[in-house]
Amino acid sequence: MRIILCFWFCFGVHFMWAQDLAYQGNPDESFFNARQMAFSGKRTQARDTLNRILEAYPNYADVRNLLAKTLSWEGKYDQARKEFNKITSKERRNLEVWEAAIKNEIYAQNLTVALGLCNKALKYLPLDARLQRLKSQVLVAMDVPDMAQEYIDNYRVRHPEDVAVQGLQKQLDEKVRKQEIEVGSTLEVYDIVYDPAVTLSLRYAKESEWGKWAVQTDFANRFNTNGLQIGGEVYPKFGKDVYADVAYAYSGATIFPRHRARAEVYKSFPNKMEASLGGRFYDFSDSSSSLIYTGSLGLYSGDYYFSARPYVTPIPDAKPSFSMTLTARKYGKRPKQYLGLIAGYGFMPDFKQLVVDGELLSKTVLYLESRQLFLDYQMPAAKGRDLWKFQLGVQHQELVFDADRFYWSVSAGLRFTTRF
Repeated sequence: MRIILCFWFCFGVHFMWAQDLAYQGNPDESFFNARQMAFSGKRTQARDTLNRILEAYPNYADVRNLLAKTLSWEGKYDQARKEFNKITSKERRNLEVWEAAIKNEIYAQNLTVALGLCNKALKYLPLDARLQRLKSQVLVAMDVPDMAQEYIDNYRVRHPEDVAVQGLQKQLDEKVRKQEIEVGSTLEVYDIVYDPAVTLSLRYAKESEWGKWAVQTDFANRFNTNGLQIGGEVYPKFGKDVYADVAYAYSGATIFPRHRARAEVYKSFPNKMEASLGGRFYDFSDSSSSLIYTGSLGLYSGDYYFSARPYVTPIPDAKPSFSMTLTARKYGKRPKQYLGLIAGYGFMPDFKQLVVDGELLSKTVLYLESRQLFLDYQMPAAKGRDLWKFQLGVQHQELVFDADRFYWSVSAGLRFTTRF
């Protein structure tokens, strides 16, 4: 009996202690006090009060919104996102929360997520100028000048009285750089037979109203032979969803094709898909030539990009040669930052011509069995104007003069692009 009485006594004490700890104040007054603490820098104390209010009033949106903001101010973006999501999943038309949630992703440099939140918020508040201006800000930060300019132009038509957008236009004008210079180098080392090969490149490109054009010079030293190749590229646009890639290069050196050309048309589709169809043409110094058909299918999924590209090379009196490359990229928080993996089987058309016994075998390499694996990493420089790109690759390929033997090669490349 004493044990039972002791149990009930302890239970009662615990219950009364829990009741004392439970929030019993005025939620509005407590919220006002927490707000003052938060804006005076006492964020930890403010969160303690806000959490106690939410225990009793879990659907108090202003309280949870302030809690999420204090987390965002301290760089705790993931925690803040969870709190914002709890509100937006129920209150679809709460403008203040949408704004704060979008800014949280901007601070976290999750610009793709920020753009997605803008689009989602505008579904419920399609005419809100603040959300539209915020979307313009995100597009400018994402370094997509054409899309940003189009959206800002449309915004000005809808809200001609808003002078705040002038600042965004100025940022965009400063951000858009129509010209770029790229320098690159690649070193490839073979395990047997062949000496190391070095390639250097210099490229100039410029944006225009109709698209983009570029000129490029490549210098290579392979198998103790120097060579120079000069070429040009154009990327004309045909509306919002269609553009082309046309290029031509010439070389009088034996280590390059005499004529190299490509033409391909790209089309964007709904659901973040893109497809292309085109071809490659190579004309060699021995008057032989090869035509290669190719295409691609790409898909953007969140921060990821996947694509597949087949190559089909017709062979006289034989079955066509087939090769394939698969690409996967994971985009980072900064614009144009990604980590990519490229895997290939067959022989890539942008081939390296090989020499046997001092004689160039340029065309036969299109039909040799080969496997490649490349790792790409691209990152913007500190100011975002310049780009660095690193590539490491390994290749396992059949020897031209011995079908039962394969060689290994390892390559490393570095490219630097500056825009002005």
